[in-house]
Amino acid sequence: MKSIPGRFLYQITFMILVTIGSTAAELDRSIPGQVRWKISEWPADGRIARPEGIGNISAAYIGQGFVRKALIVEFNKDATVVTLHVPKKAPKNPTLFLELAEKTTQHPDGRIVLSALDSRVVGKKAQLETHPGNHRIGFWANANDYVQWDYKASRWGMYDVELTYSTASPSGTEAVIEIGDKKLPVTLKSTGSWYRYTTIPVGRVYLSKAGKHTVNVKCTRKVGGAVMNLKAVTLRPAPEGNPIIVQSEDSIILNSKDSTVHGVMARYEPDPKKLCIGFWANPGDWASWDFEVKKAGTYNVQVHQGCGKDHGGSEVNVHVGGKTLGFTVKDTGHFQNFIPRDLGTVSFKETGRQRLEIRPVKKAGGAVMDIRQILLLPVE
Repeated sequence: MKSIPGRFLYQITFMILVTIGSTAAELDRSIPGQVRWKISEWPADGRIARPEGIGNISAAYIGQGFVRKALIVEFNKDATVVTLHVPKKAPKNPTLFLELAEKTTQHPDGRIVLSALDSRVVGKKAQLETHPGNHRIGFWANANDYVQWDYKASRWGMYDVELTYSTASPSGTEAVIEIGDKKLPVTLKSTGSWYRYTTIPVGRVYLSKAGKHTVNVKCTRKVGGAVMNLKAVTLRPAPEGNPIIVQSEDSIILNSKDSTVHGVMARYEPDPKKLCIGFWANPGDWASWDFEVKKAGTYNVQVHQGCGKDHGGSEVNVHVGGKTLGFTVKDTGHFQNFIPRDLGTVSFKETGRQRLEIRPVKKAGGAVMDIRQILLLPVE
């Protein structure tokens, strides 16, 4: 908004070393639609200039361990200077995550980014404003105007919905994100400038089918001269069960429902006869579980896998506790005929949060496998 008064497959990894002012950094572009930025010299003023060659930022975060916090991204008027606002005190081993999207897209990790650049504005005042690296819907002075996308999702599943916006209006404007018949209300806080953007969580939505979905962003109460500058809406894959599994007994049980499936084809299948991660036809898809270890010690890692006749042979790695355990998928005669596979042991020296990832290395048949659950069984 300029003038209204009052006013986040196969991949090739490469590293680029850049120096911006006095801030040295490493950029990892191995994940499509994302740049991981490791800061080796922290800025004393809490401001970092965007590296050259970075396109439209749909969301920006700082990550430390399992914690992810949104950053303010500030543009000048023509987006030739972009500044990230970070904490003045340097966190331990900080990494910045810049999520990129020009047009609306579904990234290989499953993130669906609805970009302002190809949205449809319904109304009389709101309109697209665009500079290289900064696309947004601005001039949203009429509260009855709204923004719309029609998007064809490649899979069903649970998603966390996030909104990237800016506003110099006072806090208190209310909006709603409509996805099908689901309505997610959100109250906007002032970001202090029409050029200063933040990303906020809005809620969780379940897409019950693959295919076309209509997404609307509407204003339900306007405070100040305009609703907001809308940059992007992001749908981020989320677990359908528990986001963090807490060890309650000696064993740690990681059910497929509690996983986050990162990808464009694989998904949790809620059919009572299945209750598994299936549709694993894309070897670039993978799944993760976050869990809380209550008892330090050594655990045997056991995967319960099924695989259809003549589809066995895929190579898969399990990453947990700093260790990689590989196995070859067995043909079990049917994708929902699950058998336990003992992969080896992993040791947790301390209690606390851990993450397990399961990633295909090579697909041999029509699909990698189905996964019912993964067990971490204490070794006596």
